[in-house]
Order: sequence, then C-alpha cells, then structure tokens
Amino acid sequence: MIDFSKIKDSAIDSLYGGSGAVAAKFAPLKDAKAMISTIGAGCSIGEHIHVDSCEFIYVLSGSASCTLDGVSETVSAGQCHFCPKWSRHSVANCGDVDLVVFDAVAQQ
Repeated sequence: MIDFSKIKDSAIDSLYGGSGAVAAKFAPLKDAKAMISTIGAGCSIGEHIHVDSCEFIYVLSGSASCTLDGVSETVSAGQCHFCPKWSRHSVANCGDVDLVVFDAVAQQ
C-alpha cells in the first residue's frame, strides 16, 4: 500500500524542459515509480522519451493536453494517457485550475 498523504511534495522546476514547476509525491517501488503530481495552470512537463519504461497518467482533476509521438490529445478527469516504451510525450495543464494526476512508470 502507498499512503500518499504521508509523502511530502517535491517541487521540480522545468521538468524535462517544461514550463513552471511540478509538485510531486514520489513512491519508489521495485522496477516502478508511482506518484501524484500537481501541475499548475500554464505549467507543463516537457517532451521526453521513455527508453526503458512505459508510463500511465491518470487524470484525477483538471485537464491535460498530452502529446504522444507528435499527436495531441486532451485528457480529462477519469481518463488516462499512456506512453509506451520508445515513445515521446509531454503533458501540459490546459485549464485554469491545477491539473492533478496519478503517474505510474513501469520499467520494461
């Protein structure tokens, strides 16, 4: 079990060249990472490639503009963005309120 309420936020500026800061609660696991991330209005996670992992980003609140291998999609609360191994993606808050997501990164 992971109790995110007991994990402190880590602020990360310009994550992968994105704009603004991301606040994340990291839970390192064997061969995986789980986190709750908060991306403020106007902030983003820059484009990056998953060389040895895949990532699921489940939107808890807000809405995200996600790009996967050059194709953009809007992902809202209750929806999930998936980035497979060897793909490039980015995530931007496309709303006026905080974007809160659950991220799971699994090593492959």
